[in-house]
Amino acid sequence: SNIAWSCAVFGYYPRILMNYLYGGLLGHGDDRDPTRMADIFGDGGLQTQEVMTIVYVQLALEQHGSPDGLSLPPEFPGHWQFGNNAEISSVLKEPTFELNLSTSKIQRAVSSTFHRIGFGHCEEHVISMTDLSEEYGINLPAQSLEVLSIDITNVE
Repeated sequence: SNIAWSCAVFGYYPRILMNYLYGGLLGHGDDRDPTRMADIFGDGGLQTQEVMTIVYVQLALEQHGSPDGLSLPPEFPGHWQFGNNAEISSVLKEPTFELNLSTSKIQRAVSSTFHRIGFGHCEEHVISMTDLSEEYGINLPAQSLEVLSIDITNVE
C-alpha cells in the first residue's frame, strides 16, 4: 500500500504497476476474496492503516482517471480488515473507525470568533465513503466508514 500511496503523492499512476499493486492487495477480477488473500499472505488481512491508505489512493485515482478502471471491491473494507470477523464487525460499528478527530486550540479560537459574529459553521465536518460515492460521484463502495475530516466548514 505504501508504493500505491507514493504514486498518489506524485500523481503518477503507471498502469502496469497499479494493476500489480491492486491485484497484490485485493486480488484480480472475480478473485477478489479477502479470505483467499489472507491465506496467500499467511496473515489476518489488511491493517487499518493500509485500509485507509487504499481508500485515499482510490480517491486520488478517481481524480486522475483510474487506469484500467481500478476500483475497490463492493464490500471493502469489510472482511479485508486485519483480525477476526468479530473484531472487524465491532471496529466498523465505531463511528470513527480509523479517523481520530481532535480539535486544535487555534481551531477552537476561530470557531469561537465565528460563533460570536453569528457565522454558521461546524468545527469538524466528517465525510464518509458513502458521502463520497453518492454525493460526489467517487467510485467507492457505499460504506459508512468516515475517511475525511474538514476543519471549520460551512456545509450549506
